[in-house]
Amino acid sequence: MNNEPLNKAEFIKKNGVYMSTPQGNSMRPFIRGGRDSVAMRAFDGRPEKYDVILYISKDRHVMHRVLKVKNGVCTVRGDNCYYTERVPFDAIMAKMDHILKDGKRVVRQTAGMRLLIALWRYAYPVRYCLHQVKRAFGAVVRRAKK
Repeated sequence: MNNEPLNKAEFIKKNGVYMSTPQGNSMRPFIRGGRDSVAMRAFDGRPEKYDVILYISKDRHVMHRVLKVKNGVCTVRGDNCYYTERVPFDAIMAKMDHILKDGKRVVRQTAGMRLLIALWRYAYPVRYCLHQVKRAFGAVVRRAKK
């Protein structure tokens, strides 16, 4: 079992803040894996819609955006993902404070940024359909090559 998420949780509790460069592309286009750094603050209560949270899922740490909060559970999804996950409040370690783009520019979740995020979320059905078409087309091309 990997103890890294548990050590990270202890670090956040002790210091109150955690800075990381996320890997992967689940949060694109707003957070670019391997390029942007994210400052996280210790979780202190109730997350709000569109907050980015760090939580433990199956003994690993995951950072995704909150879509809905209800009865002590958050429904979350990565900005570039097509599945949702339900996360209880007790699994949440931290909430994003700001993003450091290319080591230079600090981006916070201002009203303008929340508007862009909301537009990206409302475009989800169209993005999902395009994703399915792309997958189907790729399957046809792979079968044709055989």
